[in-house]
Amino acid sequence: MARGDGPRAGPARPPAPPPDGRRANVRHVVTDDRALRRGVGRAVMEIALASARAAGFTSIRCLSTRTAAPFYAALGFRRIGETEVPLAPGIRFPAVEMWRPLA
Repeated sequence: MARGDGPRAGPARPPAPPPDGRRANVRHVVTDDRALRRGVGRAVMEIALASARAAGFTSIRCLSTRTAAPFYAALGFRRIGETEVPLAPGIRFPAVEMWRPLA
């Protein structure tokens, strides 16, 4: 977790290896709204990307909210397409599947 002078600024943990062992996955990146637009999310993601690269992953994927897609695009992620994330039986959340190489 990154901390600034006040609110919690962004949780992160190293990506867990997927079954194929080569692609990492971003689960969630959240920045406290009082710390938005200060580079905290980017810093957290840069650490996560470097950690995944150092662990031998060759690419990384995320399911972004529609509003966060520009954030991931600025980090080099490419849009694959629209998708939905199942939250509970009969409840699905719209998302954008995104991917980037780590090389």
